[in-house]
Amino acid sequence: MDLRAGSNKKVGDRAGVSRGMVNYHFTSKAGLVEAVVADIRETFIDVLQALPGYARMSGLEAVLAKLDQFFARLAEPEPGVRVRALLVLLAEAVGSADGVKGLMADHLSLVRAGVEEDIRRGVADGSIRPDVDVVAQAYLVESIARGVLLQYQLDSARTRLADIARAGHETLVLALASTRGDD
Repeated sequence: MDLRAGSNKKVGDRAGVSRGMVNYHFTSKAGLVEAVVADIRETFIDVLQALPGYARMSGLEAVLAKLDQFFARLAEPEPGVRVRALLVLLAEAVGSADGVKGLMADHLSLVRAGVEEDIRRGVADGSIRPDVDVVAQAYLVESIARGVLLQYQLDSARTRLADIARAGHETLVLALASTRGDD
């Protein structure tokens, strides 16, 4: 759905509810986008937190878990809907002038902040090299996920998710892992 040309009526029609119901719950298109993005983010966080031992993971393990879970959920039918919705919102936000662009930029900033936090924790716990550029690495982690998401949606038949996930995991280990003997 094209959010720039979309209306709450069109959203309601696609969802099978009245425009009034959409307007009641989401007073604006930006409010609707914000709710969808928050649902996507919260669902992903819930999945991560349900992983055995997630709370005790090193910083590096947490970064890798986020990327691994992203890839694991990308191809699943129901979670894949959320991921595809995120891609549509990101694409539409690029040309948006109505606040949606800012909402999506804020969402991406929150994602990066979480990865930055994990990287900083990894530096502190010794699992990540102390000389890494935390902000740049967080951008790269997010860019790997968003780039593969885009390519997968455009050509899922030729996108070998398992191989790409493994390569992404290995790339992050090489880029981030501490060279201490205990790692």
